[in-house]
Amino acid sequence: MAAAEFFLVWGIALTLLLIPGAVLVRALGGRSLRPQDPVSACALRAAVGLAFWPVLFLLTTSIGWRWSPASARALVAALALSWIALAAAAHRPGSRRLRPWRRDGLALPLAAAAVLALIAATRWEQVRRLALPPWVDSVHHTLVVRLLAAQGTLPETFAPFVPGAPFDYHWGWHTVVAFTAWIRGGTSSPLDVARVVLASGQLLNALVPVLVGFAAVALFRSRIAG
Repeated sequence: MAAAEFFLVWGIALTLLLIPGAVLVRALGGRSLRPQDPVSACALRAAVGLAFWPVLFLLTTSIGWRWSPASARALVAALALSWIALAAAAHRPGSRRLRPWRRDGLALPLAAAAVLALIAATRWEQVRRLALPPWVDSVHHTLVVRLLAAQGTLPETFAPFVPGAPFDYHWGWHTVVAFTAWIRGGTSSPLDVARVVLASGQLLNALVPVLVGFAAVALFRSRIAG
């Protein structure tokens, strides 16, 4: 898998996680849900964003809406504009300004950046010689993503791949991958979808320490613990 394709998928998937997460946290959470340190803030936004897409997919399925690459891109653009508007409103003249980072406050972001860079490098090293996901259930995961991307809604069966078989497999993460494939424009080829599955799975692996660190900060009230 080419490095450019791998990190392009990462960029799209991160955008899909962070922008809706930022919008929902800022619009609904108030200050109580806004961590002060940037690592925890990114972790919270990624977690909320990861939950956003399957819930949205379930709601749109219930009203009969079918997603397409065009509607997916329009939604992401609308979310990005909403985030910009909310951020601008929060920093309008007379509002409370963000405190500048102190020099001793850079240690945590720099340490986190170094850890994340190492993780990204190892995730890329694991798959750079692969063309497709090699793990046991990768065919099944790719099949689910292809169904969601092709139909734009939750299917009732696995048709046309397995006619008559009820669609009863877990599908939450697959919606994020389907939207990533729509934004990237690579849903026409099964091999394209498989590569998006491969890169997106590695991204979730890379986010694990960020989310675990955020959980440690919340549980122990200590950024050092995180």
